[in-house]
Amino acid sequence: MVSMFCGFQIINGIGLLFHGEYRGYLYASLVFIGMYLGMTQKWLPLNFDVTLVCVFFLYLGMLWKKHQDFLEKYCWFIFAAGSVFWSFCIQNQWYIELAARRYPLLWVGVVEAVAGTFAVAAVSRALEGNAAVCRFLSFIGRNTMIIYGIHYLDRYLLPNRIYDAHWKIACVYRILMVLGIFLIVYLLKEMIFKKVIRKIKVRWCRDEK
Repeated sequence: MVSMFCGFQIINGIGLLFHGEYRGYLYASLVFIGMYLGMTQKWLPLNFDVTLVCVFFLYLGMLWKKHQDFLEKYCWFIFAAGSVFWSFCIQNQWYIELAARRYPLLWVGVVEAVAGTFAVAAVSRALEGNAAVCRFLSFIGRNTMIIYGIHYLDRYLLPNRIYDAHWKIACVYRILMVLGIFLIVYLLKEMIFKKVIRKIKVRWCRDEK
């Protein structure tokens, strides 16, 4: 979450300082620096080495949006090819893991990440055809920052022995725990928010009188 926020600020800063078509080279150079620092275990404060890698992926997202028409035209082909490539890479454990600073085969991992993202995005758009699913996903999307914040802390709420002995079960526990805490936080937030709004309305009505 912090890396994504800082990454956006770096992109905005480069956009203000440097103009022209070749800014992409600056974004691409940052990914090399970030990956090098991570692989040599020179981790920076606030995961800033990961932030440099995130900048490049944010730039790829900008290119994605810029060439949206082309991607829409060949969506099925890109989805099929990307899904096959993504699955092949996962089976061979060729995937980028930012938290662990794991960057296998460098550009293969980058292409695999983009292919997987496209596949997930395509499936997500297909799910929009169902109103109930769409409402649920929209609800999750509107509260993503709360979920991310809880997810950042959930690792400290489960005993280490569960992770060491049953990591698959621990993953299920973490998902259930994050969603459970999120619902509690969401309900408390709504109750407090509505209470504050009600007080403001009452005070406003008194001032009007």
